[in-house]
Amino acid sequence: MNMTVTESDKKLLSFLAAFLLAIAFIFFMFRPLTEKNKALEKEISEAKQQEISIDMSASLSEDMSQTEQAVREQMTGVLQRFYPMLQSQDAGNMVTVLMLNHSLQIQNMQITMPEKASNLKWYQYSENATPMVPEEASQEEKATKSEEAFGVYAARVSCTAEGSREDLMALVDDISENYPAISILSTEWSTIETPATVPVTEMKSEDETDRDEETEDGQEKETPSTLVKTTGSLTITLEIYMCNQ
Repeated sequence: MNMTVTESDKKLLSFLAAFLLAIAFIFFMFRPLTEKNKALEKEISEAKQQEISIDMSASLSEDMSQTEQAVREQMTGVLQRFYPMLQSQDAGNMVTVLMLNHSLQIQNMQITMPEKASNLKWYQYSENATPMVPEEASQEEKATKSEEAFGVYAARVSCTAEGSREDLMALVDDISENYPAISILSTEWSTIETPATVPVTEMKSEDETDRDEETEDGQEKETPSTLVKTTGSLTITLEIYMCNQ
């Protein structure tokens, strides 16, 4: 069977071959570029997401830094309300100075130093009164977390002092108003009546002076007299709060 290829067929075949070559060129040349372009777009998108994440982290880091600074300043203010860790003699000297400043005589003093941190509770109407530990947690866990959070220790001092009631009241008022790190746990008031012999001056009459050659006219004479001296006694129990600063 003979086939006759005309000039028009040859031209058609030439166009077909050129079209196939163009398709092959496009397929083998532009397809890798398209895939590379998609890969670059994906990398750009990931880079933008990473940039956003870094910006958010930087913003959070700045906020955390400001929060940390605020908490540090707050903690510094809180720690200033407490005494540093004291020895028993330091606590005794502190209470002794307080008593002597109010002209009181110390009769006895007993000091109990803490062995572990105090389990303090927030004031019930404060914002921090809401427990941070879940309700299902045991009491030991709450106490442990409280000790780790605060680390506040309390030295207990029981003291009996004597003096006027005004001085004793001034002592209690002074501790309540000017010593926030000292808590008054209990007070017991009592009155002590002590007999005292005091001299009483009297004037002698003219008849008495005539009979007494050793005395002069109008000379005053002191005679002993017994009076009852009333003093107050205060037995007070204090807690001195300390913090391991």
